[in-house]
Amino acid sequence: KNTNLISIGWSLRSLDTTAKGNITKTIKRLEKIKAGNIVLLHDNITEAPEILEKFITIVRAKNLKFMRLDELISIGLM
Repeated sequence: KNTNLISIGWSLRSLDTTAKGNITKTIKRLEKIKAGNIVLLHDNITEAPEILEKFITIVRAKNLKFMRLDELISIGLM
């Protein structure tokens, strides 16, 4: 049955759930971000606020921007 839905996965897994007090490995993975990536982050871990803050800094330093999924789809990156 056609539901007119689009299946979307991530292209950059942060491994943030393995941080357990040391976010170095997570930040190294997030530094690999490039335009069009969909990044998997979790909000239910203690380190989430610190990881997100550093991730935002990384994105801005690379002159990238955050986009909604519907925006990625409309410009053909999905």
